[in-house]
Amino acid sequence: MPTRFKLVLLSLGLAVLLAIPLDVLAARRRRLGQLVTGPTGVLQTVPSLAMPVCMIPLLGIGT
Repeated sequence: MPTRFKLVLLSLGLAVLLAIPLDVLAARRRRLGQLVTGPTGVLQTVPSLAMPVCMIPLLGIGT
């Protein structure tokens, strides 16, 4: 399998493992649902190409 394909499968698998339990908890607890919905809404509005630029200061890349 090509490396890129493996990376996509890994990231998708980790996203699903994180998202499903978080979604169940957010559905059961109203406050948690509100806390999760806000940041995810912001992340969805940032275009994919701009995301790496936004992550540079957070991850300390390039210093």
